[in-house]
Amino acid sequence: MTVRSEMEEHLFKGQPGFQGKVFDMWHNFLKLLVKIYRLVLDYVKEAKDHTTQAHYLKRISNTLRVEGLKKQFRGRTKETAIHLDQAADHLDNNDLQSAEQSLLRIIEQDPKNKAAYENLGKLYLEQKKYSEAREVYEHLTSTHPSEDSYYSKLGLVNFNLSNFEIAVENYNMAIELKPHAAHRLINLGLCYESMGQVDKAIEVVERALAVSPGNPKYMILLADFLTQTENIELAKEILEKVLELEPTNSLAREKLMNLKF
Repeated sequence: MTVRSEMEEHLFKGQPGFQGKVFDMWHNFLKLLVKIYRLVLDYVKEAKDHTTQAHYLKRISNTLRVEGLKKQFRGRTKETAIHLDQAADHLDNNDLQSAEQSLLRIIEQDPKNKAAYENLGKLYLEQKKYSEAREVYEHLTSTHPSEDSYYSKLGLVNFNLSNFEIAVENYNMAIELKPHAAHRLINLGLCYESMGQVDKAIEVVERALAVSPGNPKYMILLADFLTQTENIELAKEILEKVLELEPTNSLAREKLMNLKF
């Protein structure tokens, strides 16, 4: 028996056909109580649904991958949750174009969704869409100026677009925010080398080796730059040190042989 029928039966039992004002007043009052009761139930149900949706978004966000990295999305609407789900499926199937469209829809629904921009930028880099990637990372650096990784990615984009001077600015900003990232110093050195400023490239690679001493790849790169400046003997010494650290390093051995003969 419902709340309404039970209460009405209790109050009006034995009064069939009663049409007086008292009856009407009580009847209307009961209807109002029932309406309020139902509104409360609807509110509780809506609150539970909202909590369930939040847990669902969190679960979906943890499945969205780009090159094996898991990113968390902060979806705000039902539409965003749908596109998150779609993006995850497209990435699982390596369907990058469809994943791009899903991420763009997420940004349309939630323009402040940082993780959507991050993954969109990575998708563009993977597809070598450098002009599109530049727009994404320019937006991220302007809205999150303290995030060093965004400047580093923007530097990579501008390097691939042959905007070497801008790339130098980007990498210098990333290094200023995170000074001990040796790989960014290496990338900065490659920018200088592409601009023909090999002396600066050498200086930067030496800084990278101060952060990561004995790194064979960095040492080989330094030897290459030294060779460009005709500093052959020092380049040989560095390659020999690489072979002391890694006797089976075929690249270092080949470069050393080329310098000797």
